[in-house]
Amino acid sequence: MIETSKKKHQQILDTPLAHAFHFGMADLQDNQQGFISRKQRQHLIGVTIATSILIGVLVVIAIIFLISQVLGTQPGWGLLGVVIIAILVLGFVGGLTAVAGLRWQEVLHDVRANRVQSITGRVRSSSYKPHEKSAKYYITIGEETLSVTEQQQQAFETDSTYQLYIAPHARVILSAEVINENDSG
Repeated sequence: MIETSKKKHQQILDTPLAHAFHFGMADLQDNQQGFISRKQRQHLIGVTIATSILIGVLVVIAIIFLISQVLGTQPGWGLLGVVIIAILVLGFVGGLTAVAGLRWQEVLHDVRANRVQSITGRVRSSSYKPHEKSAKYYITIGEETLSVTEQQQQAFETDSTYQLYIAPHARVILSAEVINENDSG
């Protein structure tokens, strides 16, 4: 079902997929033509900025922890403990920085290229629950396995064929549509 928003004067898709992946008709049309919509580019950059800020906060907390350990250390074996903690904290900080840098590269490459990758096929769902309170959700289409939220995974119906439009380097689903197998073109 498609409805027109009087406030925004644009068409909004009223489907579980559109709600789960936050895309509208204009986004889907851009994706169908092989492009990432302006709204989707802004969203990719915004999410990456938010993630980078979170990583920055964790780095600051790690450094404050390290400084508090150094200032509170007594001479002797305590200093060796601080050195070990320093190595662990710096490794943690380095790892977070590397992950953030790689993510930025992937997103910026997609935003600059402004191209989507299209994948067609049946979707299989899976999940992994490493801890009682956390779970990771995935969908597989063809040879591609993509990470999704629980809501996104539930938006896909079994026994349906889908066309997914993804950011090729960031591996993020931008939009999706059900393909009617009875259509000849």
